Amino acid sequence: MKKAKLMLVGIATFAILGAGLAVSANKHQSIHTFYSTNPAGHCNVTFTTAYTTSLVGITKPWSVAPTTAACPTITVTTVL
Repeated sequence: MKKAKLMLVGIATFAILGAGLAVSANKHQSIHTFYSTNPAGHCNVTFTTAYTTSLVGITKPWSVAPTTAACPTITVTTVL
């Protein structure tokens, strides 16, 4: 029984450490690449920001991929 308890404590410790590392790694990758429209009307001007695509938030004339047309309007929100 003592071995099982020790193994359970070890597994729980690794699970907590793994979750902490996953959250930390996600915070460091909070810069996302978007594209905006250039003066010629093509959606190919690259920039990075702390916004990410979302179902609710603010709308911006940005795109997640370059195109030869003007950028569509997408909904974005800040990454916390």
